[in-house]
Amino acid sequence: MNTTEQTISKNSIWLTATPAPFAKTLPFYLTEAGMFETSENYAVSRGGGGGFLLFYTIGKSGVLEQNGRIVDLPENHAAILDCSMPHYYHADKDGWDFIWFYINGNGVRAMFDIIYPDGIFAVDMRDDMELRSVFPRISVMIRDNDMKSFAEMSLVLHSLLNAVLLAALDSERDARAADFYNDISNVTAYIKNCYKYPITLDDMVKYVHMSKYHFIRIFKRAMGVTPYQYLTSYRINEAKTLLRTTDMSVGEIAEECGFLDTSNFIAHFKKHTGQKPTRYRRDFS
Repeated sequence: MNTTEQTISKNSIWLTATPAPFAKTLPFYLTEAGMFETSENYAVSRGGGGGFLLFYTIGKSGVLEQNGRIVDLPENHAAILDCSMPHYYHADKDGWDFIWFYINGNGVRAMFDIIYPDGIFAVDMRDDMELRSVFPRISVMIRDNDMKSFAEMSLVLHSLLNAVLLAALDSERDARAADFYNDISNVTAYIKNCYKYPITLDDMVKYVHMSKYHFIRIFKRAMGVTPYQYLTSYRINEAKTLLRTTDMSVGEIAEECGFLDTSNFIAHFKKHTGQKPTRYRRDFS
């Protein structure tokens, strides 16, 4: 670690790992981890590199800085830094006690982008003890350093990142008020009831109490897709059921599920499933 200044107590633990080629093919793997007790002078500055740093404060507090954003990290809070970009983190005035994991793998970027679509923030983890309990398990896996431990570690790291994601989504729902998410539920209910008919974005906005732009943003954060993508996926799912359970023609199914015409249905179906409706029906008949 390149540091501007470090003051780490003798009680601190610093683990290093050298992943085998097999480990680097997994979605998640670890190269370093630690449990640090630091003084108020502890500080680290990096110009960029790679991987992601997951922090969890177990006592006192720290501060993370990246892309002009300053994030306080009090006790029982977690945050992740994208180490490919310049970043700076340091102890607060009384020092900082924290757990950290330096995570790599082809699955980390996707998880990071889902957790932080608009920039990093501290995630309240008081209701989840996963971060506290995982460090001893990681220590054993690093020591064993075999294929089984690499595979187990990938699963544990995925669980860890997923815990942060779920906590982040819960905190966002609380911050944005339940009314917004009630609006989203109203829209999805409307889609389920009326997917057979033409539906526009303006039709959906009638069921919410926010601007069109804000609705699209909140909907995508809550559902993982845009309103239009959700509508199309719902229609495709209904079409799959009809293809498997009825003798209706492809054209009839296209009309029944709200598509503009048969060719439009076939194009969307192939885009979502990788095969044409007739092939799908053959495979499942």
